[in-house]
Amino acid sequence: MGEKPNVIMMYGYPATGKTFLAKKLENFLSKKYKVASIATLDFRKKLNLFDLESEEQREMVYNFTAEKIAEELNKKYYDIIIIDGNFNKKSRREKIYSIIWESEIYLIHCFVSNEEIIKERMEKRQKEKELPENKASTMELYHLIKYLGEDINGDEIIASGRANLILFNSEKNVVEHSNFDEASKNRDLAREIISICENNS
Repeated sequence: MGEKPNVIMMYGYPATGKTFLAKKLENFLSKKYKVASIATLDFRKKLNLFDLESEEQREMVYNFTAEKIAEELNKKYYDIIIIDGNFNKKSRREKIYSIIWESEIYLIHCFVSNEEIIKERMEKRQKEKELPENKASTMELYHLIKYLGEDINGDEIIASGRANLILFNSEKNVVEHSNFDEASKNRDLAREIISICENNS
């Protein structure tokens, strides 16, 4: 691969399959590449920042995430870095873009079209409250993050074609859209990512 690691960045609202897919990508890709995985949830756990309605805590989490990404990029050791988080605010995404700009970027937008599926997933998480990250798994939080969210399609990095975008429906387990073309530097990796997304195992 190139001098800079390829970056796979997850985006989407709660319970849309981001973390599940990020882990699946890590498991499959690590068989062939050197992979680092960085998740906002890891910093929430480490620092016990689980007031998800707190903008102050949220900013802290994303700041620590950005610092970790920069640190791993500077090591020049990994082939691929996977970043997992909601990234519902454009300012938070742009902070990451400014760090990973020289890498080949794959943005995976995870979504679910039927909100009843989100509700079912939240109810399942509520039954596992011994996990810290599940305590705030509520529809109220989902709607708050969605209401405050700024759509990724308005980001210049996508409009300019600088980033490869995958639109993944985790309800149907299908990639509904991708903008890969002949100019993509790593078309083989792009095909691998799409294949992993749609693999049911």
